[in-house]
Amino acid sequence: MQQLEETHEFEIVLDVARFRDGLRQLLLRPDQLAIGDIRTRTTVFCTELIVHDWHPSTEPIEPKKLPPFHAFAVMGIAGPRWSTSDQLASAISPDQRQTLVTIIVRPDRADEIEATIVADGRIHAPFRLHLVGHRSISMERSSVQHMFGDTLGSLQSILRASRTIGGLGAQEARAINRSSFIIIGAGSGGSELARQLASLQPGHITIVDSDHVGLENLNNLPHASYRDVQRKLPKVDSLLRALHRNQPDLPLTGIRRRIQDPETISQLDRMPRVSGLFSFVDNPGGRLAADLMARRLFIPHLDIGTLIQFNDRGNRECRGDIRLFVPGIAAGCVACVPPPNDFSSMLYSARSPSGTLQRGEPRPWNSDRAGSLLHLNASIVAQAIQLWLRYLRGEVSSHWVRALSVSDSPLQFSDSPVVGMGVCRVCGTKN
Repeated sequence: MQQLEETHEFEIVLDVARFRDGLRQLLLRPDQLAIGDIRTRTTVFCTELIVHDWHPSTEPIEPKKLPPFHAFAVMGIAGPRWSTSDQLASAISPDQRQTLVTIIVRPDRADEIEATIVADGRIHAPFRLHLVGHRSISMERSSVQHMFGDTLGSLQSILRASRTIGGLGAQEARAINRSSFIIIGAGSGGSELARQLASLQPGHITIVDSDHVGLENLNNLPHASYRDVQRKLPKVDSLLRALHRNQPDLPLTGIRRRIQDPETISQLDRMPRVSGLFSFVDNPGGRLAADLMARRLFIPHLDIGTLIQFNDRGNRECRGDIRLFVPGIAAGCVACVPPPNDFSSMLYSARSPSGTLQRGEPRPWNSDRAGSLLHLNASIVAQAIQLWLRYLRGEVSSHWVRALSVSDSPLQFSDSPVVGMGVCRVCGTKN
């Protein structure tokens, strides 16, 4: 087996009551081992190895007599034969196709646990350990896990959030913590939006995107890998995995469909009330569908977009638009602030089923834009977060922030309140 490596792909789940029963028997007979039954649960974040039962074993454990794809756990007391969980794993030496969890408890410190996972012939340190039952606890990986000492965990949580709370202020941080958000788009801009929003530690984030990671996305998706491209991993899964690594206590939901799809609309419709819907997508139909969803839920819609193009003189123009639409009279929407060049095509795209041919002549993806830059998206997202904080403080209502840079000059920002323009078929504004 290869040497121990850290991984976020595996988490161990233990039934507290049965684990304590098995441990109690081992402490009376430290020469024995306990065998646990494992149920596997695969999520977008990890593979959970759920150990749901234990029984003592007086016979040597022979993996070759077990089924080839068997998953099992072995618990022992530290002693002369093995003092660490990886030593126990090496002694058992499971078949390459088997999955093994080894747990070592020290008799002089029975409130501590050390665990190792063997999968695909490799040894892994679990990222998290969950104790489910009385006094349920979840702990991040460490060389020795303290089962019952949750005071340290609370102190770590306070320290982790200290600079965020200091930067926002206690009242604003508390308001964000009680908020939940929907993010439409998991590309370069949507991923940066999710990352910055997650750093403020909200109550919940739901991310919607139907696209897969492509080779052309990797430069602007630092959390994605070439393996994600090979596996055709949904962008949502790649993003949720990265967010979970950094914010393991943040509840996350991923929807691998378009915002226009009836299943998405139905799922968002059934969610508890959220604080706002953010969209960062590169097609007008997706923006309109997001706005319609926000109106359906009666929540603010923060729409973000960036554009890079070359003018007639060959100079690069970078532009960013942040539009906040708050439900209410004459608040405006993406269909009237500003009015689109072709509303019928925008509506057609927003209402069309997945896979529908686009209207008009086929056009390459870069016919209207030259490409995308992560640093531009990060700058615009930062301003969008700032606009949302201003909204929370009651300083703005429906608002429009625009940024412009020509030939790599510094971004110039302008912002002003907005109302609906003209007679709008979406938000009903009539001026």
